[in-house]
Amino acid sequence: MRLGELQRYISIFDAKFKSDIELIVLPYENEKFNEKLEPFKDCKERGERCHLCYSLRMKEAYDYADSIGCDYFTTVMTISRQKDSQILNLIGASLEKDHKAKYFYSDFKKKGGIEAGQEIRKQYDLYYQNYCGCIYSYNEFLKTQKKNME
Repeated sequence: MRLGELQRYISIFDAKFKSDIELIVLPYENEKFNEKLEPFKDCKERGERCHLCYSLRMKEAYDYADSIGCDYFTTVMTISRQKDSQILNLIGASLEKDHKAKYFYSDFKKKGGIEAGQEIRKQYDLYYQNYCGCIYSYNEFLKTQKKNME
């Protein structure tokens, strides 16, 4: 759903600003990815499972950035209230050691970033996902939803 919403938003953005954003979608092997996280399935959100997830996702994107000759790399994950920007930046710094591109330190929540994101979601009626993304965070989300309904 997030990919579909991104594609929809890019088409709106392109039309509004007369741009032509190229969306690059790397192969999505969700089952293999969740297998790597499985040893940490019982960890709470923001714990070891999440840190491994951040590392895997960022490494894949960083590798791609290097392959196309980017000068800098960062992650949009720092916009999320559920994600620790300090941890993400530490991972980025560690990954930078094995890559050509420099890591761009960020915390996109700051200086009104969260509010700006909320306004864009509201303005364009964009889907908002209430869980991180892996099967384990989704299962946690479902348990919480069930408890809230009782």
